[in-house]
Amino acid sequence: GCEKLLSSFKNLAHLLRTIFPERFQGKNSEELIIPISSGDYPGVRTTCLDHFRQESTNPLTPPGWQKLMAAGTHCSHNTAPILHFGSVFRQPHMFPNVIAMPMPEKHNLYCFVMWSTEKVLCPQLRAARHDRKAQLVFGEEFGLEWDDLIPQVVWRGTDFSYLVKVHPLLDKPRFQEKLVNWPSSQERGDRNTKIIGAGLTTQKAAKKLRKLERVRKRHPARAEESDRMLKEFSKAAAVKSMKEQYKNLFPRWKAVVLSAEAEVEAAAQAQPDDTLPWANMKFSSYINSGGKARTTGAEHYKEWENIGFATGKYMDLPTLAKYKYQIDLGE
Repeated sequence: GCEKLLSSFKNLAHLLRTIFPERFQGKNSEELIIPISSGDYPGVRTTCLDHFRQESTNPLTPPGWQKLMAAGTHCSHNTAPILHFGSVFRQPHMFPNVIAMPMPEKHNLYCFVMWSTEKVLCPQLRAARHDRKAQLVFGEEFGLEWDDLIPQVVWRGTDFSYLVKVHPLLDKPRFQEKLVNWPSSQERGDRNTKIIGAGLTTQKAAKKLRKLERVRKRHPARAEESDRMLKEFSKAAAVKSMKEQYKNLFPRWKAVVLSAEAEVEAAAQAQPDDTLPWANMKFSSYINSGGKARTTGAEHYKEWENIGFATGKYMDLPTLAKYKYQIDLGE
């Protein structure tokens, strides 16, 4: 619960004493008080943020207050700065006294400490080719040439959201059967003629599903192909449904939807094996009982995984380095 805060406190105290030893001389030194906090985002109540969001409609927020806060003339003189080890609000009128500090992670704050105290680059920022403790992957050391890299936009990360603090209307979807079953509610003409995915109309998909178990017993190979087509049909249906609520999704879920859409489009090509989807952005982990767990095989993502949606295998740095384009998605 408080691991990040305790790590920030410990490392900040160590850095200050190392860099400014003359300031800390026991009883001969004046008291020093520095407010600090830590976490993925500032621990501000949503009800408090409403005062920032609703300046024009909230009677408790004085007119013009946002501009006054952004100018810094008010807070800079009357409010103590808070060193926040983590992300802070981007808008200048939202808590300008909260100052962004390095994340209390091994590749951030820990590296600052190592460099300032030992003048040594931490393993997380050293090239890994000839150093077993190092972790960064560079093309020169690993023989990676641009033309040999996989031409996709890749991302792997955690299904974790905190933007709801600032954008309360954003959400992440819960799997519901209507995501994939909505084609059955189409008009009769559309059910017979409109292709949803895998070259199947709703009528053809329903017919293939009814025959599947019988085909599975007599022709296992044909059943396997039917399974693939029905899975692709369900994924395409889910993509169409999710695109309707796209603007209300968290950024990471938007990326997941774009990846699924790219996969559906690539599969619809004449030679799908030769066409890579342009996007490969998926969740490799999620928060479970306060810690991270893998999404693949998890009961929580079973329905998504069954239609090839949202989840992806974890990729380490050497694997990620094989892709041409990488993106970092906040939440």
